[in-house]
Amino acid sequence: MFTCETCGKSFELRKDILDRYPGWVPKQCLDCRNGNETKSPAKTPAASVTKNRDLTTAEVLSRFSDGPDTGVFTDGATEGNPGPGGWGAVLVADGRVVA
Repeated sequence: MFTCETCGKSFELRKDILDRYPGWVPKQCLDCRNGNETKSPAKTPAASVTKNRDLTTAEVLSRFSDGPDTGVFTDGATEGNPGPGGWGAVLVADGRVVA
C-alpha cells in the first residue's frame, strides 16, 4: 500500500508494475497522476531542490556526472499546465560545454 502525496488516499499498484522498477516508491495515485483529482491543501508535494535557484556550471557538473559526454541536452518546465514556461539546451562535446 502507498499513500498519495497529493490527495492523501491509499492506493496499490499491480505487482508486475512494481517488479519493473525495483525500489521505486510511487508518490501519486493514478487519479492524481492523470489529473483527475484536486489537490488537498493538507497534502502538497515536496518542493524542487532547484526550483528557486540557478545552479552554476560547476555545481551542475559536480552533481550530475553520469551519462553520455557528447550531445545536446535539453530540459524545460512550466508553472502550471498550461502556463508560462521555459526551456534550455546545452551542447556538450567530449565532456566540455560548447554552447
